[in-house]
Amino acid sequence: MHTSLLLYTEAFDYPRRHGPPIKQLMIATVPRSGSTAFCLELWRTGLLGAPLEYTNLELMNQDPRWRKLLRRELQFWRELQRLRTGTNGVFAYKFFVQGYIEILSRKPKLLPCISPTHVVYFTRNDKLAQAISYSRAIRSGAWFANVSAPKPCAYDEAHLQECLDLLSRQEESWEHVFDITKMSPLRVTYEDFMSAPDAVVQTVLGYVVPGSRARQSLWIPQIEIQRDAVSEDWRRRFFAHVVHDPRSADG
Repeated sequence: MHTSLLLYTEAFDYPRRHGPPIKQLMIATVPRSGSTAFCLELWRTGLLGAPLEYTNLELMNQDPRWRKLLRRELQFWRELQRLRTGTNGVFAYKFFVQGYIEILSRKPKLLPCISPTHVVYFTRNDKLAQAISYSRAIRSGAWFANVSAPKPCAYDEAHLQECLDLLSRQEESWEHVFDITKMSPLRVTYEDFMSAPDAVVQTVLGYVVPGSRARQSLWIPQIEIQRDAVSEDWRRRFFAHVVHDPRSADG
C-alpha cells in the first residue's frame, strides 16, 4: 500500500473522541500546490488534527471501513470526526473545489457538515510548475512519487495550457466562495512554506490554537516530492515556445 493511502488507516487514528470537535480547520487548496507536504507538517504538531482529503469520495472509497460508512454520509462524518480529531479538539481536512462539486452531486447531505471554524488557503506562486505537475499527474495516473507502473506521458503543450486555465478557474472559484461566505482565510503559499516551514506552521498554529507552540510530537511518514529532470525539460520547452511564438508578442 502506498504511504498516501496508509495514512487513512487505523494506524494513524487519534484516540476515539466522545463528542464533536471544538474547532474545524479546512485547508482550502488547488491541485499540485504542495498541499500534501504542508498538511502532513501541520499534522506532525499533534495540535492541528490530521488534515487529509476526507471529502474526496473516490479516495475514501478505496478504504473498506470508510467505503462502508459512506453509504450513510452523516454517520461517515461523525465517525471520521471521532477518529481524526486531535486530543485538543481540532479536526482538520483538505478541501478542493472539485470535492464540493462531487459531494453536491453524490452526497448532498454531507455538505452542511462541512462547516469550518478556521480556513487556511494554500496556493502556489509558480503556476507553470504547478500546471506541469498537474498535467503529468492527470495523464500518467501518478499523483505521488514512487507509484508503480505509471502510464507514459509525453510533453503536450495544449494540455499544459489547459491545466493552467483549470488551476486559474479553481482559484477564482475559491475567491468567489470566500467572498459570498464573508470568509477571511489565512493565506499561505507553497513558496513561503518551503522557505520557512517552522515559521509558517507556527503562524497556522497561532491562528487556530492561540498560545500554542509548534513541535514535532507525532511521527507521520514523509511523502517524496515529485520533482525531476522531466519537469525542468517541460518548463524549458514551454518558455522556448512562448518566447519564439509571434502571438505572444503582445502578452
